[in-house]
Amino acid sequence: EEASRRGYRFDAGKIGAKQRCSKILVTEGQLEYELQHLITKLKTRDPAQYKKISAVLKPEAHPLFSVVAGGIQLWERRL
Repeated sequence: EEASRRGYRFDAGKIGAKQRCSKILVTEGQLEYELQHLITKLKTRDPAQYKKISAVLKPEAHPLFSVVAGGIQLWERRL
């Protein structure tokens, strides 16, 4: 649907059937860090999106992720 809305054309028949996969664990702290990182980038790159996104208080994870308690990942380069 999104591809069509953006004007892309593709053959959906080339896409295989959905397969179940394990959820990826992500910590609450990492999710919040990613949101703040996005907000910082949008402030200069896309002010309209910045206004929308900066109002988000608690980010929602994509269904592929399972959110667990915890902080920012140790491997993350902090801003």
